[in-house]
Amino acid sequence: TALMIGFPILMLYFYLCLAFHRGHLQNPLSKEFWANGLPAIVPTYQAAKIYMFFNVFQLFTAATLPGVKVLGLPVPSLGGKQLEYLCNGVATWYVDLILVALLHLTGFFPITTVIDEVGPIMSVAMIWGIIVTIGCYVVGRVTGRDHRMSGSIPYDLFMGAILNPRIGNVDLKMWSEIRIPWKLLFFVSLSAAVKDHEINMARELQAGLTPQVWSLFGGMIKMNAIKTSAPLLFMLLAHLLYVNACMKGEECIPTTWDIFYEKWG
Repeated sequence: TALMIGFPILMLYFYLCLAFHRGHLQNPLSKEFWANGLPAIVPTYQAAKIYMFFNVFQLFTAATLPGVKVLGLPVPSLGGKQLEYLCNGVATWYVDLILVALLHLTGFFPITTVIDEVGPIMSVAMIWGIIVTIGCYVVGRVTGRDHRMSGSIPYDLFMGAILNPRIGNVDLKMWSEIRIPWKLLFFVSLSAAVKDHEINMARELQAGLTPQVWSLFGGMIKMNAIKTSAPLLFMLLAHLLYVNACMKGEECIPTTWDIFYEKWG
């Protein structure tokens, strides 16, 4: 119970410290701290649209795009049946990158919108996580698909009730483990990097400086020099490599302990 209540509050606290106090820790019991920061974390319609569309789109691509089909380990509760997993992470990853680039370059959805709305998006994600957790617990109990229940509602909510939750051919446990958090982390980093570049470019223009231009491929392509800070570029590269590795190694996940034994809590 303490973990389920404490961690969302801790995330919001750290975000407000970062957004309004340059990362310096503040007194978490200060009414002024929360009063000043509350508008930055209140869920908005825009944040809800972004997060829910992202989830729905990831579910759609997970169910439809081509990929490797892998059998999981025999499930004792299903009489030793081996469930099939469509591991199409690579295909969905490339589609995501192409779509995000098109949306940004056309101006339909600038990627910087994500970092502008990151506080409300985080709140929406937490609320949605709580709703899904309670919903899956209730469905598991009502339908009799619950496994290894302790009898303690807070504990069982945290650990989960259903072992293999699915919508069609999509295993929700694996999908939520690999598709939502890591891709979202990368796009938040990408959004922050682009935003930092735009801010630094605007400062140079205001100062009357001529933007540095890079000439690529013998002058065939010319582009403004990237003005994103080195630490942000480093984190962007790290998240890019990690997500890329996760998507390309997705077929190794169905036989892991997380999928075979752990429930979806």
